Amino acid sequence: MGKIAFWRDNWPVKKMSNLLGLLLIALGLFAVSCGSSPTATPRLPPSTATLSVGPTATAEPRPSPTSIALPSPTGVVPTVVPTSVANALSAGACANRYAFISDVSIPDGTTLTAGQVFTKTWRVRNLGTCIWGDGYTLAFVRGQAMTELSSIAVPRTEPGDTVDLSVLMTAPTTPGSYEGFWELRNPRGLALTPDLWIKIVVP
Repeated sequence: MGKIAFWRDNWPVKKMSNLLGLLLIALGLFAVSCGSSPTATPRLPPSTATLSVGPTATAEPRPSPTSIALPSPTGVVPTVVPTSVANALSAGACANRYAFISDVSIPDGTTLTAGQVFTKTWRVRNLGTCIWGDGYTLAFVRGQAMTELSSIAVPRTEPGDTVDLSVLMTAPTTPGSYEGFWELRNPRGLALTPDLWIKIVVP
């Protein structure tokens, strides 16, 4: 009787416990159902995956260095001017040089009688690129001239050629040693070095 009375008296409590247990079970099942992961979509292997991209930009071809068009030459052929013409067109453009070769007559220290007439001759070589001739002179510069001439014309002489330059002179009437200096000059009056000279003795 005591047990029956106890169960009867506590039935509402047990009933609530049962209901609460059922509710907990239902919530647990619901949680399990919600927490389960959805079925994963199978991924394609990299070799078969398709990547969607926008339209492919087409790069403009860049010209190679060898294909760049260069302006063509004007076609003007430079004119070759002969040396002789160039010398005539450009005053002083050629080179004036010479070398003394020898005393053809009256070497240094020659003894002459007072008042003796003689011809002094120097031999020189044209070592430059200019052609001697018109305008070239041999001019007296200092010392004893022993002539009334102040200069003489130089004959035409090609580069590399030799020429004899002669001056008619007269020995002084007073005994002594005498010397005179002469120089080659181009048409502009510029001197070529070194000087030429004469040295004589009158007893």
